[in-house]
Amino acid sequence: MLPTSSPAIMLVLTLSLLLAPALARWVNDLCPPGPLVPSLPPGIAQPAGALNFVVVARGKGYQCADVSWARANTYDAGCVLSQPPLYGALAPALPRLVRDHVAYPQIGAIPQLALELVETGNQLTVTDPGTGFFLTLNISARIAPPRVTREYDFAWASFNAVDGDFDFGTEVLRTDTVGGVPRRCRPNRPVEADYAALYWFYK
Repeated sequence: MLPTSSPAIMLVLTLSLLLAPALARWVNDLCPPGPLVPSLPPGIAQPAGALNFVVVARGKGYQCADVSWARANTYDAGCVLSQPPLYGALAPALPRLVRDHVAYPQIGAIPQLALELVETGNQLTVTDPGTGFFLTLNISARIAPPRVTREYDFAWASFNAVDGDFDFGTEVLRTDTVGGVPRRCRPNRPVEADYAALYWFYK
């Protein structure tokens, strides 16, 4: 088993995210993810289409009973997750690393800042800030994180595209969430929490 919690691995991942070759601001220029397959629990179905790209999101979120929202910057994760010998094994550890070591929000363009996410209720909007292209998706499934941790983690979810540029994809999965749920649910005084997650885009 890989020591995903070791300082050396965390340093390698951070440098890979922030110092990798520059990305053009369009999804077709993101790193090809290779034949990666997320580990999905019952209740979240594997999309029938091909994986287009995968990003790790870092932002702020709020989830309390049936009320939720989120906003995040994203970073291309295909380069990191597709490199041997780490191939795919670090996917579950990547969101925690990013939540703990990457600031939000990022001001100004940096090479790996690819897309912006805004989620309100049952709808997710994905925007390319460089071109204005967008994709709007409705949630199709939502389940509690499939593991018991000390964190207050966002639900895992799947989304189906309903409007926008389908070059992004037609189905999206949110997995391996870290944070996003406040320690106290106060509907009249919502407090956002730091969160990170993987988003898998399928065509």
